Amino acid sequence: MLVGITGNIGSGKSTVTNILRLKGYKCINGDLFAKGFLKRKEVKERIKQVFGREVFEGSEVSFKKLGEKVFKKSEELKKLTSITSPLVLETLKKVKKFTENKLVFFEGAVIVEQNWKEVFDALVFVYAPLGVRLKRAYPKFRKKSFFERERHQFSCRKKLAFSDYLICNTSHLLNLKEQVNLLVENLTGGKDEKD
Repeated sequence: MLVGITGNIGSGKSTVTNILRLKGYKCINGDLFAKGFLKRKEVKERIKQVFGREVFEGSEVSFKKLGEKVFKKSEELKKLTSITSPLVLETLKKVKKFTENKLVFFEGAVIVEQNWKEVFDALVFVYAPLGVRLKRAYPKFRKKSFFERERHQFSCRKKLAFSDYLICNTSHLLNLKEQVNLLVENLTGGKDEKD
């Protein structure tokens, strides 16, 4: 069973994923997953053609430079996702084949935006209000950077409409852990489906 964990920037997707990982479940980080493709020779060549040498440091793509470039303009982000999104989707379909008798989680902010929902058996939306998310994202993302990323994501309401489960990350960590435990019980019917 392949389960997506989504939510807007600063919602606590990674915290939920870390709780699941500590419980012994296989969890895939979508950002690291996508960044892995940027190390492929053919993808680097395509990035160079589209964005130029300025997003590189030596022979490698600079995630920082590329991020600064693509989150400023929607058109630039669309160019990047047209390169990486098909690769992520193709690989997710392969991953799903090996999850039939296991519970595997994939953390990704843009699962709904990229139309990847079809691959997942269930989608979990992690919610937190804007003010809370902004505070959590700082100092990793300054206010300007936060809103540059936020405007490229669907609204919480829209993401929730596509989701099967809701986790409200608005209280303390113990409450979050309780919600994650309940989620796992619902997904497994009380059976142990760790990898």
